[in-house]
Amino acid sequence: MKGIIVFSVIMAYLLLMNVLAYVRFKQDKYRAQHNLHRTPERRLMKYAWLGGALGALVAMRRFRHKTQHARFCIGVPLALLVWLIPTAGISAVFCLRSGAVPVTCFMIHRSWENRHSPTPYVRHYSWVDYNAISPNLTRAVMASEDNLFATHNGFSNRGIQQAWSEYRAGKVRHGGSTISQQTAKNLFTTGRRTWWRKARETWYTVLIETFWSKQRIMEVYLNVIEMGNGIYGAEAASQTYFRHSAKRLSKSESALIAVCLPNPRKYSVTHPGPYVRKRQQQILNLMPKLGKIDLADD
Repeated sequence: MKGIIVFSVIMAYLLLMNVLAYVRFKQDKYRAQHNLHRTPERRLMKYAWLGGALGALVAMRRFRHKTQHARFCIGVPLALLVWLIPTAGISAVFCLRSGAVPVTCFMIHRSWENRHSPTPYVRHYSWVDYNAISPNLTRAVMASEDNLFATHNGFSNRGIQQAWSEYRAGKVRHGGSTISQQTAKNLFTTGRRTWWRKARETWYTVLIETFWSKQRIMEVYLNVIEMGNGIYGAEAASQTYFRHSAKRLSKSESALIAVCLPNPRKYSVTHPGPYVRKRQQQILNLMPKLGKIDLADD
């Protein structure tokens, strides 16, 4: 409900600003044609930069006044671009509040990386509803990746502090992101280690925490996360590794999958090494300590 209200307010604001910009730019065009006192350029551009760039652009399609045309032809499209990027992101996240996710940016990136691979790259991906995934897997990934997932706002203060300390020390950071951040990263970025990717990940994390419930975030996470080379989601991993559905995943199987999530192409579910076995046991010990997990829709 909160997400719907926020989305409605944002869309209503943009609609209002575009209508106002359209009216004011049209009025200024009329005044220019009739040699009347014109609206100051700053005021007109303010309407465009406050979210009314689309309305302004439509209104000035045939605007040819020499003293203002050049400035508006640069400023209005630029304002439209500035507003288009966040609006597109908000709309995309809102549209994905329910239903299956057909493909993610990360999947596309992996396919592109393997386009010249000597062996054909096959993507195994099968979407299932949250209730069709064993609660053991939800508990295991929370124990392994983000034990405060149900209560935080998408970010871990401790993880941020640790990341900053490691960055200042010149260390390469591995893992530490919350489940919400990992979901945003897999859905909307390629996963490359750049500041631009991190900025987009942060932006989309805020959006999914605003528009989605915790259960929806977990549902998407368990369906799109990479769980092996070309294997995405709980159902594909369960069928590939254990020959049964994700609904039947045991505690031990769930913990084994959770161990490999930080680097599924390095750690093997089918041939676990000493580290994987040790970490699996640690997760099994942590799982009961999480208590009752309630991620019900808001």
